[in-house]
Amino acid sequence: MAVGGGPAWAWPVPCLAAVRTGGPGCWAGLTPRHRESGLKAARGHITKQGSPVLRWAVVEAIQHQPAGRPVRGVQDRIIARRGKEAKNIAKTAAARHLLAAVFYPMRDGQARSLAARTPAPAAA
Repeated sequence: MAVGGGPAWAWPVPCLAAVRTGGPGCWAGLTPRHRESGLKAARGHITKQGSPVLRWAVVEAIQHQPAGRPVRGVQDRIIARRGKEAKNIAKTAAARHLLAAVFYPMRDGQARSLAARTPAPAAA
């Protein structure tokens, strides 16, 4: 039995609590630190508060994505917009995207992010 009394393949209970508050990226420690005081807000480096093994595995998976994959497209768009210096920022953002693309189908039983997108209605 896994933590929480579910089947052995189920996600542990702390993950479900993190998903309610900040998503699976929060559970892996891939979300940016957020500091706020009054009207000022600042985002910093990733928190690294989650599982180091999960964070390592997701980032490794991103590094080996072939060109043309949707998750690799996230990384390529950020590099195109921010330049080569943002390589690691793009890797982290793509890792958060990959983690969400894996977690939510396991939780919900369907892959919404892989469904065909309908085009937005044209403005009249």
